[in-house]
Amino acid sequence: MNFQEIEAYYWLCVLNFYFGLYLLSAELYFEYF
Repeated sequence: MNFQEIEAYYWLCVLNFYFGLYLLSAELYFEYF
């Protein structure tokens, strides 16, 4: 694996994490408000 692949994979994981967090908070928000 070269550096570019590692960097791309890292950003994919970061975006995936924040997207999951966003969906979770949206779900909780609609459930309670």
